[in-house]
Amino acid sequence: MKIRFNYQGAIFLLLISIFNLLFTFKTISQISYGGIPKSFQATTISRSVQTVVMSPVNIDSLIQEDSTFSGGAFRYGYLIPVDFGLTNIGTWDTLEDGGRLWRLEIISNGALGIELIYDSFWLPDGANFFLYNENKSVVIGAFTSKNNKEGKKFATMPIENDKIIL
Repeated sequence: MKIRFNYQGAIFLLLISIFNLLFTFKTISQISYGGIPKSFQATTISRSVQTVVMSPVNIDSLIQEDSTFSGGAFRYGYLIPVDFGLTNIGTWDTLEDGGRLWRLEIISNGALGIELIYDSFWLPDGANFFLYNENKSVVIGAFTSKNNKEGKKFATMPIENDKIIL
């Protein structure tokens, strides 16, 4: 999984980049199936969730680098490669109905938004995957086994915030 953190820049460039992504990377488009994350309703889950704070991005350096760039697509974010998965990070809880819930909080201080890009995306039948911001005002998902992209890239839309919960 790679995480793309948005940094300060012109909204126009962001819109052009999103437009380009929508029409260039058909293999990473997302379809979500709605619903409410179990973590919003569950009463027996941990209040604390494992949190990963990403290293700060030097925005001034990126802006300086971009000022010398000519041609090609505009950069609207910065990729930070990570190796996060259900077995090596996150907080697991058992729900009242015996189901299991996995959560992870990712923080990138100062980021305008966070987008996730998966090298390979796979969920078992019956699983629902959501992402949301800290105050739960933005929720994307549910992603399900219908979204499985084993061996193909899968991306979520950017969530505007410097903190997200998976």
